Amino acid sequence: MYENSDSSKSDRQGGASENVASPKAASKPTLHRCSYCGTKFERASSPCMPFCSIRCHRIDLGNWLNESYGLPWDGEGEREMLDEE
Repeated sequence: MYENSDSSKSDRQGGASENVASPKAASKPTLHRCSYCGTKFERASSPCMPFCSIRCHRIDLGNWLNESYGLPWDGEGEREMLDEE
């Protein structure tokens, strides 16, 4: 009627036994994709997130400073400011 074995106690507590490793302990490291070149890398191995290397970081920064990148802008509002002056 009453069982005092360890397996019956674990079954009543949700079926988990102490010998089973948790899924988080055996999980793979999360890979991130470089914002510039698209290479997959581990966060711990990167000297500057979100880029995989300093090279990609500097190339991206150079593109911003040379104005190769830009935010979309339709130019409205500029005429109003010029007319007021």
